[in-house]
Amino acid sequence: MRKVNLDEFCSISYAGSLSSSPDGDKLCFIKSIADLEDNKYKSNLWLYEPTKGIRKLTVSGTDKKPQWLDNEHIAFFSGRIKDEGYTKTRVYKINVNGGEAELLFETCHEIGQFKVLDENRWLVSFT
Repeated sequence: MRKVNLDEFCSISYAGSLSSSPDGDKLCFIKSIADLEDNKYKSNLWLYEPTKGIRKLTVSGTDKKPQWLDNEHIAFFSGRIKDEGYTKTRVYKINVNGGEAELLFETCHEIGQFKVLDENRWLVSFT
């Protein structure tokens, strides 16, 4: 077996955080790829629908941990940022049928995990 060189390694993409819609008709997942220049992984949300195939939902490169809100909307983390000494976590929602992601909430703590309980309540763990 031969060794994998750095260019080959950086061209490999990884799928994770697979999540099915409440009706079971769609799948959302994260696709990550190494970014050698910035020394990190970039990740975006992708959607699979049996009738439409696979398509990219986001492009920021910092999107993670999708959670379905209903059959058309997904909440996700995006762009943890340092601001005034705090690590902020931003949670957005996006409609899988199109449109821009909109900010749901922001916290001055780094969220580790979150779970949608209902329309107005979330279970959040901090890291």
